[in-house]
Amino acid sequence: LGLAGVLAAAGAWGVVAAPGAAARAAARAALGVEEAADVGLTPWPWAALALGAATVVVGVLVARGARGWPVAAGRHDRPAGRPDGPGARDAGSRGPASDDVQAWDALSRGEDPT
Repeated sequence: LGLAGVLAAAGAWGVVAAPGAAARAAARAALGVEEAADVGLTPWPWAALALGAATVVVGVLVARGARGWPVAAGRHDRPAGRPDGPGARDAGSRGPASDDVQAWDALSRGEDPT
């Protein structure tokens, strides 16, 4: 994110610093024209420069603060030591997990469990 902001700000600064050279390079690339008329700046290169700088700042803030953010997936994990979910197996239980094991065993013996 920070690198994207630096690249955006650098590109905008190239236009702000020398608008005539940027216009001539764009005209040469698009049309093959070597000369361009006088060029004036609109507010957009300045807006792009400001947004690029803001992106750098946000990238730095995200990098510094991300370690303290709560993790959403951890909220849904089962606490350790409690095997009471749908995939939990007890030695004598009959359930979906037990049926799956028996179905695989039947396939190994060459039987069709369906």
